[in-house]
Amino acid sequence: MTVRRRLPVLLTAVLALLPLAVMTPASAGRKAGELRHDDPAIEWREIVADGDDVERGPDGIAYNTFGGFGSVSCNNTSKLLLDYRERHPEAYWRIMRLLFDPVRGAGLKHIKVELGSDSNSSSGAEPATKRTEDEPANVLRGAGFHMIADALRINPDVEVEALRWGEPSWTGNDWVKRYRWYKETIDAAYDTFGVEFDWMSPAQNEVRHAAYQESELDWTVQFAKWLERDAAAPDARYDYRRIRIVALDSYRDGDAVAGRILADPEALAHVDALGFHYDIVGGPNVTRLNKEFGMPILYSEGVAPMIDPQYRLAADPARGGVGGTVGAADIADRFINAYRWSGAGADPAHMTTFLFQPAVSAMYEGTQYSPKHLIRASDPWSGYWEGDVGLVTVRHFHQFIGDGWEYVEGATGGDGTKGDGGTTVDSSTRTVLTARDDSQWTQVHANNTGTDRYFEVRAADLGERGRPLHAWLTRGPDAGQSYDANYFQRIGHYAPVRSGDHDVYRVRVPAYSILTLSTLPRGVHGATAEYRPGDFAPRARDEIMPLPYRDGFDRAGNARLTADQDGAFEVTGRVLQQQIHAHNRGYVWNVWGDGRQNVPSTASPSTVLGDHRWADYTAAVDVRLDPVDRDPSLPNFAGLGVRQVYARGGDQATYAARLHEDGRWELRRLDAVVASGTVAGWDAAAWHRLSVTARGTEITVALDGARLGSYADTSAGPVLTGRIALVSGYYNTRFDNLEINPIGGTPWASEKIDDADPRVSYPAGFTFVQAGFAHFNRTQHVLGPGRSVALDFTGTGFHLFGATGAATLEVRVDGEPPRTVQVGPTGTRQASYWLRDLRKRQHHVTVTVLDGTFTLDGIDVVPK
Repeated sequence: MTVRRRLPVLLTAVLALLPLAVMTPASAGRKAGELRHDDPAIEWREIVADGDDVERGPDGIAYNTFGGFGSVSCNNTSKLLLDYRERHPEAYWRIMRLLFDPVRGAGLKHIKVELGSDSNSSSGAEPATKRTEDEPANVLRGAGFHMIADALRINPDVEVEALRWGEPSWTGNDWVKRYRWYKETIDAAYDTFGVEFDWMSPAQNEVRHAAYQESELDWTVQFAKWLERDAAAPDARYDYRRIRIVALDSYRDGDAVAGRILADPEALAHVDALGFHYDIVGGPNVTRLNKEFGMPILYSEGVAPMIDPQYRLAADPARGGVGGTVGAADIADRFINAYRWSGAGADPAHMTTFLFQPAVSAMYEGTQYSPKHLIRASDPWSGYWEGDVGLVTVRHFHQFIGDGWEYVEGATGGDGTKGDGGTTVDSSTRTVLTARDDSQWTQVHANNTGTDRYFEVRAADLGERGRPLHAWLTRGPDAGQSYDANYFQRIGHYAPVRSGDHDVYRVRVPAYSILTLSTLPRGVHGATAEYRPGDFAPRARDEIMPLPYRDGFDRAGNARLTADQDGAFEVTGRVLQQQIHAHNRGYVWNVWGDGRQNVPSTASPSTVLGDHRWADYTAAVDVRLDPVDRDPSLPNFAGLGVRQVYARGGDQATYAARLHEDGRWELRRLDAVVASGTVAGWDAAAWHRLSVTARGTEITVALDGARLGSYADTSAGPVLTGRIALVSGYYNTRFDNLEINPIGGTPWASEKIDDADPRVSYPAGFTFVQAGFAHFNRTQHVLGPGRSVALDFTGTGFHLFGATGAATLEVRVDGEPPRTVQVGPTGTRQASYWLRDLRKRQHHVTVTVLDGTFTLDGIDVVPK
């Protein structure tokens, strides 16, 4: 099996996380036996878990109960799920069950979807349900509402919510028109899928600036009033008064927003929850909302794990693949500290729900903010997908803490230095969450440090006395084990070491681990099972998308395998048409700019398709320009690009041809024109066949079978693999008969190997960099003079890629004399050095840095 991300199961050069404590002879070697730690040198720290230590209102009801984890489906991050659903339904339903099945999966409890505006809201463009005022709301566009409906089939108790980023421009930001958009979408979700919303967040996502927050709170109150009014209308689909209102889904401005709510009696009467993002600090206003008014606080957007553990393990072995920034232990730490972090003093955030943005990355690798996920689903042609440690992280909580369980205050919370949305690695001494119901209790520890922790847990008033605490542990592998060998294992139980006023348990929490202790031996459902290596592996092989590829766009609706970055590319009238033009352009999500909500989108509509491992190929498509000039200031063109590897705006693809309405053509590299001309005898009203060929560093564009021009990329950093992109002006540009064909005598396929792949070695050491989304798997290795990288592979060539500075390298291939080469500076995902036309056999390559600093992001291996 060729696997580019889930890598060989035996990893020999890892740090063994061996227990430092001693088990009694009676329990040694018994997996489910009693765990005891008898080393007299251990310094025990105390955790008091008192069942009466629950903050309650005058009515005796706890202010805070466990809300758990959920998912945000937005920014087109779920689009490719539609292709899985159609092409590989068994894979699709396996993914959905792993996410939402409360017994055998992660059991996510909440889905929030974006009310789209056909403009990029970070990772792509979510389609608008209403593009004009008179158009009926259409919830079949995009994947969000499909995902909600199918999640509810798995678990009818999943709560659903909607939120806007941008806004269709026909509303003009007018509240009456905006409400019509929301309300008709609410009704369309019911009419189409039978979905009833549990929550609604009327404000713009992460609205910033004081004036806009004030206005959005006023709008939120008005929305709630209108919704209550319409609940009594004869055409009401259900009692809309049951829909709870969240405000304001802000970016870290939780206490400021809470202050605004407290100062507004109508807001206090109509807002049901406070939600904010990427923060673990509350404040006095947050405390008042929570304690005086019983308002739940939501971590309403947060990250999922960002680097897959097999790469973490190879690049940072001391942390076992589980620890590290935005690793599994960090995510568990964030959730716990979001409830009570010591640095918040008397005013912790008291967040009880944490929503992953997203939980499933059903988008192409290299899309903005990818990867961050519980499941990656980027290969709909084969049905291949990947699930990993994020699912395990959630199970540590959901499998042992039921809905409505109460937080035990003194035994919940953490410390450490505040970081970006959580605490920094290796800075904390305690991170623990304790929850109870009438008869059972559970405690979850997150340790994102290199030091084992030892606690005396003193339990009282938590139900039946003297019971064992069953221990479930996730940690890194021991030497020679697979990277996931120690995920979610039932390692035994802790019995009280003494009793009196309290049952006292002595507990060890290993370095870089997540540990759940519970009176429930097999969880709240009585069916919790241990993870087995490969449990989250698909049946499908990780195969490159085959060429030739053809699409005649014969099926109406969502286009196959496309991921819209701006605009909306949909199949209508047996062609692919870009639906967004001058008169229905959406307003952009502008909170990081000046905050104005009426700014029309200006980014060129684009969609991407295919496999980033494609190498040399010809892409061709029939194009027809829109004859209607709605706004002469907007360029009217059709574009086709090749070798797209990451989200970068503009043409998306590295190399692209554009064909304009006046007959001008352009060949572009990274949005800069490198060749151009005018088509003789141009007919703007006719269909034309546009093709772009990428062969090595030579890019050629042709129209209607005639060559227009070419460009040889002689720069220090060409891009040698990637997908295609279709680009348009803000017009109803049409595309048909898409073909992508291999080129005879040159390789069309490659295998991407990450710089942190265990097949890549660094004999003299390295510096590892946890990088941003544009870098393959968010990993980079930096090598200075004297350091080297080595790889064994079978094939006919390779490309080293990554954003490196200038460096002098010595390259050795097999036993041949070394080559001294100059590389860089290169940009993101650009090839710094490449070699083709080797004999097809096994090769050993060593690259040594002689001078400068060399950065490696990954290696393309050309198999033939």
